[in-house]
Amino acid sequence: MNLDVTRKSIPDVLRLLKSGEWQVPKFQREFVWSQPQVFGLLTSVFKARPIGMVTSWLQPQGSPQTPPEPLRVKESKFAQFEDNPAVIHLILDGKQRLTTLAMAFGGLRTPDDRYLFSGRWFLDFSVSPESSDDDMIVYRKRAQVLADGLDQVSNCIAKGLLPLDQYEDFNRIAQRIFDRDFYPNGERPSEDVLERRSANLAEYQSTFASFQIPVAELPSSVGLAEVCEIFEVLNTTGTKVSTFDLIHNMAFGDTRGTFNLRDRFAECASSSDKIQLVLDDSRPEFLCQLITGCYLASPSPLSRRSTVAREVKIGSIKGGDLIDTPTDFYQNFFADIALINSFATSFFGDVLRADFRLKELPYPASIILYFALRWQLEKHLTDPDKRFSIDELNSFYRAFFWRNALTGRYDQGFLTKFSTDLKFISACLSELIEFRRTDQWYAEANNKLDAYFGAQFQIRPSSNLKEIVKDGDVRGALRQAIILFLLSQARVDILTGAPLDRFTQERNANVDLHHIYPKQWCRDNTAHVSALREQPSIVDGLVNLVPLTAASNNRWKTKSPATAIRDFDLAWSSTRSRFEMGVINEESYETLKSDIADPASFWDLRATLIASKLEELQKVSR
Repeated sequence: MNLDVTRKSIPDVLRLLKSGEWQVPKFQREFVWSQPQVFGLLTSVFKARPIGMVTSWLQPQGSPQTPPEPLRVKESKFAQFEDNPAVIHLILDGKQRLTTLAMAFGGLRTPDDRYLFSGRWFLDFSVSPESSDDDMIVYRKRAQVLADGLDQVSNCIAKGLLPLDQYEDFNRIAQRIFDRDFYPNGERPSEDVLERRSANLAEYQSTFASFQIPVAELPSSVGLAEVCEIFEVLNTTGTKVSTFDLIHNMAFGDTRGTFNLRDRFAECASSSDKIQLVLDDSRPEFLCQLITGCYLASPSPLSRRSTVAREVKIGSIKGGDLIDTPTDFYQNFFADIALINSFATSFFGDVLRADFRLKELPYPASIILYFALRWQLEKHLTDPDKRFSIDELNSFYRAFFWRNALTGRYDQGFLTKFSTDLKFISACLSELIEFRRTDQWYAEANNKLDAYFGAQFQIRPSSNLKEIVKDGDVRGALRQAIILFLLSQARVDILTGAPLDRFTQERNANVDLHHIYPKQWCRDNTAHVSALREQPSIVDGLVNLVPLTAASNNRWKTKSPATAIRDFDLAWSSTRSRFEMGVINEESYETLKSDIADPASFWDLRATLIASKLEELQKVSR
C-alpha cells in the first residue's frame, strides 16, 4: 500500500470541505471538542505550532465504500454542494480538528443559541505573537456579537479584533488599518496603538498564509477491513475511532435502517442483566468480538464476502473478520439476547463465582471463548455422542481460564489463538464424554490441558505464586488475575460483616483492596521489621491487601492489625467466616492478633494459603 503525504493550507482545506471533495464517513462520532480544545488549536495556528496530521481515504470514483456526509455541528452542514462530486476523500482521522477550522474560519455554526459554538471567533491582534499569554483567541456568543456590533468589520478592527471567518480579506483589512475613514465615526486609535497592532497583524497574517497541514492519503485500493486495522492506531483527542462504528454503519445500511447496533449496545449496557458487565462504553468493539466469536462456533462461518462461486470463511476475532461477520448473524445474536444473558449469568456465577466489570478481567478475549462454546452447545451440538454438559464445560473452562491468566499465555497474540483454542476446548469436551461422571474424566481433562499448554505454560506452582503475591512490583494481567481471585473470595466486610457491593454508588460503601498492615504503620516500624527492609515492595504486595469498604478502611486507618482486632472486637469465634473469605485462616489470624507484631510470619502464612488456592484453580476439578 502506497501512502502519499501532502500539505494543505487552511484555505485549501476549507475549499475541499465546502466542495464535498473532502467528507467524513457517517459512522464517525459527532463533534465533541470542548472550548479549551478549540482555543488550543486556534492558538496553535497563530503560534505556528503543529496541529497533527489529517488522514484521508480516496474513494472509488462515483462509488464510496461507505456513505459520506459533510462536516456538521448539530443541524448545520459545512457544504456548498447538493450532489456528491465524482471523486471523494473520506477523513478517517482529523474530523474534530477540521470541524474546528470550519467553525472558526469558515463560519460553521449552529443557528440555535442554546448550543455551544453558535457564536463567532476573533483574533485579538492587540496581543503580540511573541507573548506567552495565549489569550489571542476570542470567542463571542451571537448575542454578544450583535450587542457589540461585531458583525461589522470596522467595529471589530476598532476593538483590535480580527474576525477569523473573514480570512479572505486579511490583506485588505491590514492595508486599511491606518485609514481613519475605516473606523466608526472616524474615531481611530492612537498612532502608537496602530503601529503596534499593524506589526502584530502583519506577523499573524504571514503565519496564517504559510500555515500547512500535513495530509496522509490512503489509496482507493484499501478496503474496509484494512481501514478497520488502521483505525486501531489512529487517535483523535486520545479516543480511538472504533471498529464498532464501521460495523454499525454497515449493518444499518444492510437492513435499511431497521437494525441499529448502537441502540442495541446501549439497551444491553444500561440493563440490569448480566450481559451489561461485559459491555464498556470505552470498548464497544468488544461486543463485535463477542458476536464474531459466537459466529466462529458455527459449523461454517462464511464471510460476508462469500459468493456462490467462492466461499470465504472468517477465522479470528481480529478487525478484518469482525467487518466480514454477516449482518444477519448480528440480528440472530440479538434475537437470542435472553440466551446470551444466561451465558453471562453462568460465566460470572459458576465460573468466576463473582461479578466483575470488563476492565477488571485479565485477557477479556478469553471470556469470548466461553460465550462461543455455550453458543455452540445450544445451537449446533445436536449429536448426543458429542454433546457435553454445561457443568463439564464450566469445570474445564475454569481451569483453562486460570491457566491462561496465571501463566501469561495470552500476553502475545491472544487474538490469533482464539480460533485454535475454541476448537481445542470443543474437541476435548466431546472426546471426554466417554469418561463422563467418573474420576477419570478429571484426570483425562487435566492431561489434555497439560499437553496443550506445553512445557512453557505448565501450571504455575504454588512456590512461585507465593513469591508473586509478596511482590508489590508485580503488574499487568498477572496482578489483575490475583486481584480477581481475592475479590471473588470476599463476600463480606471483615470489620462489619456487611455484604460487599462493588457496584454501589454510595461513597462510603465503595469496595477496594486495602492494606492489612497499613502503609504508615510499615513506615513507622521499618527499623524493627527486617522484611520491610529486605523487601520494601511487600507492603503493596497482594498478600498485604484485603477487600474493605471505604468506611471500614477509614476506621482502620493506621492501626496495627492487633489493635484493629481488639478495637473492633473481631474474635475468631464470631468472625471466622469473614476472615476466611479474606483468605486468612486461623493460624494467620493468630499471628495478626499477637501483641508482638510479626508481619513477616503473617505474610508468609497468607502467601502460602493464597498460592495453594491459585494452584488448584489451574486444575480441572469438581
